[in-house]
Amino acid sequence: MSSLCIQAIQAFLDLTEVALVVTDGNEEEVVDNTVHSLTEDRLVDLAEDALDREPVSVTINDTPSGAEAVDKRAVSILVTECDGSTFVLLALVNEATSLDEEDVQLLKLGVAHAATAIERIHERRRAVAEADATGSGD
Repeated sequence: MSSLCIQAIQAFLDLTEVALVVTDGNEEEVVDNTVHSLTEDRLVDLAEDALDREPVSVTINDTPSGAEAVDKRAVSILVTECDGSTFVLLALVNEATSLDEEDVQLLKLGVAHAATAIERIHERRRAVAEADATGSGD
């Protein structure tokens, strides 16, 4: 599911460097990643910076530190929160791939759909776990 989200962003917005990070505040995982100019640790730092934002809000950060990211800016979007984990989408943009208002709206729409899919997956898993716990899953 995360790779489909990244592929859609790449296709619709012509962004090549995109990552999905999941964190619970203690542990982080870079789930999918096409960013080659920043380390995974730096991606996690950018994702943690997005944790206090509203879901599906797009934030364009200053140039992220990284050896090859000098001419790039980081776009971060808190996708959703499920079962204590937060999903954050990150993309790097430069002058050629900068986002206009229409792009931001398209990005928000795509992220909202991804959030719905993630939430449904978690709801199904929770329902199956509860059914197994009560013995009604047989």
